[in-house]
Amino acid sequence: MFYVLHGDEEYLKAERVADLRARVASDAVGDLNITELDGRKATVVEVLNACMAMPFFGERRLVIVHGLLERLSKAGQGAKDDLDALVTGLQDLPDTARLLLVEDTSLASSHPVVALAAESDSGHELAYTRLEGPKLEAWVASKAKAEGTGITPPAARLLIRDTKGELRQIDGWVKVLAASVGYERPIDEQVVREHVPAAREAEIFDLVDSIGMRQADRALEQVRVLLDEGQHPLQLLAMIARQARMLIIVAEQSHRRAAPADILKQLGLRTTFTGLLRKLQAQASRFRMAELERLQREIVGLDYGIKTGQIEPEVGLEMLVVRFCAQPTAPSR
Repeated sequence: MFYVLHGDEEYLKAERVADLRARVASDAVGDLNITELDGRKATVVEVLNACMAMPFFGERRLVIVHGLLERLSKAGQGAKDDLDALVTGLQDLPDTARLLLVEDTSLASSHPVVALAAESDSGHELAYTRLEGPKLEAWVASKAKAEGTGITPPAARLLIRDTKGELRQIDGWVKVLAASVGYERPIDEQVVREHVPAAREAEIFDLVDSIGMRQADRALEQVRVLLDEGQHPLQLLAMIARQARMLIIVAEQSHRRAAPADILKQLGLRTTFTGLLRKLQAQASRFRMAELERLQREIVGLDYGIKTGQIEPEVGLEMLVVRFCAQPTAPSR
C-alpha cells in the first residue's frame, strides 16, 4: 500500500518511482490515476484524501509525495501530531491506493513511518545510499547487460572514475558506448577512452602528475598511450608547459614564504584549490630552479621544432619526458 523511498542516491530512487509510475500508467487511462504532491507544502489530510480517492477506470491510484517525512520530523507539537495522524492513516489505506513517500535524506530505522513499513505487510522501506566500489561496478555491469552487451571490469572502473560515480551520467554513457560497439562485444577501456571526454582529460592530468613526481617509466607509458589514442602531441606539450610554469611559480613563491592564498592567486586558481597547491609544492621540492628554467626553454624549443617540422613530435615528447624526469632529486634552490 505504501513505500518509503529514502537516501542520498537520487537516481536509484528516480528509477524506482518511474517504474511504479509506469505500472499505473500502463492502464488505459494513463496518468489520470497518478497524483504528485510537494510534501513541503501539502498537509497530511491532503495526502490521505488523495489516497482515498477511487481510481478512474483503473485498478490503482498512485500518490507520490516528496519531502513530507523530513518536514514532519522537525521539532514542534504540530508536526508531531501530523506525523501521528499519518502513521494512523497509513494503516487504513484502501487496497486501490499506492502511496510513495520520497525523501532526499536517509531516515533512521526508529522513524515511526519507517518502523511501520518494516513491521507491516502493506509497507515497504527502501533505502538508497550512494553506490561505491564493487557494488557500483556491479551496477554498471547490469546496465551494460540491460543494453544487450557487457563491459569489462577495467572499463567499468574507468567509466566510474571519469563520471565521478554519478549514476545518471553512467547510465547515459553506457547507452552510447553499447551503441558504439554495435551491441556485438563488451565495452572495453579503449571504447571508453575514445568516447568519454573526461577519460582523456583525466589521463592527461595523470601524465603531468607523473612528470611532476619524476616517475619516468610511468610518464613515458602514459605519453605513448595518449598518442596511440590520437591525442595531438602539441596538446600534451601545452599541458607539460603549464605544469612547468606552475612548478616555477610555486617554487619561487614558496622560497619567499608567500601565503597559500597569494600563491594560488599567482597561479590563477581559486583559494579553494589548497589540495592542488600541496601537490604542486611536493613536486616543486624535487627540482632545482635551474632545472625548471632549463626545462621551460626546452619546451619552447620543442614547440618550435614540431611546428616547423624539424622534430618528430612523438620522439620529441618522449625525449622531453625523459629529461624532465631523469634529473637528480634536489630541493628547489
